[in-house]
Amino acid sequence: MQSPQELLHLMSTIAEPCESIRRKAVDMAAGNEEPADMRQASADLAATIDHMFEIARYMLKHTSAKGSHA
Repeated sequence: MQSPQELLHLMSTIAEPCESIRRKAVDMAAGNEEPADMRQASADLAATIDHMFEIARYMLKHTSAKGSHA
């Protein structure tokens, strides 16, 4: 079973590549070079990555707070 700290460590190892993917997806979604369905898929991908980062921030905040009360 993974601990929150182990999961957060794994998240930190993929953060930079995910941010690069998110930026490219945002750019693709904003452009007119791709068909509308690909632009929407790119926007959805960027939103999913944003949501993943929000969840990681939540976990980090609550894991840190839990550790400070021990």
